[in-house]
Amino acid sequence: MRQIAAFYADPHFGHSNILKYCVRPFGTVDEMNGELIDRYNNVIEDDDTVLWLGDCFFHGTYDGILEELNGTKILIIGNHDRSMAAMAKLGFALVLQEAVIDIGGVTCRVNHYPYKPEPTFEKPDKFAHLRPRQQPGEILIHGHSHRKTPVHDNQIDVGVDAWDYGPAMYYDVENFVKQIKGVKS
Repeated sequence: MRQIAAFYADPHFGHSNILKYCVRPFGTVDEMNGELIDRYNNVIEDDDTVLWLGDCFFHGTYDGILEELNGTKILIIGNHDRSMAAMAKLGFALVLQEAVIDIGGVTCRVNHYPYKPEPTFEKPDKFAHLRPRQQPGEILIHGHSHRKTPVHDNQIDVGVDAWDYGPAMYYDVENFVKQIKGVKS
């Protein structure tokens, strides 16, 4: 597999309620879709590989958006995504439940879900059976929570809401991994 250039999660293309729910600074869903595409393509080249961490589209609103986005796309499936087979047919090069990768010499688990539910919107926790189990020494790279800041505990949220509505570039995530682990660059 090629080197990962970036991580990308929770764009929710086509989801009008996400504008209010996450207080996104766009007037319409079309404006949001256009801005998300522009911010993605401004930093992702055709030969880049991007690891998507789920919740790509909402209720089947695909409209050819994936084809407009640069790079090879690998998907870690999220709760708003269709089946793994359906997502592969849309154009993802590979679709997985989760992955374990090395970032800067640190083992990182990559999953759509954080270790624990968000207290503000996940009561009861209907995704408990899908959440990864925390392993000693690992850092979790995730989406799903729509946080405004990327780092919390031993986790890094790569959702667009924490990254100015664009991808989380690999080198930025690597810097956070090293910071969490106390590794000097």
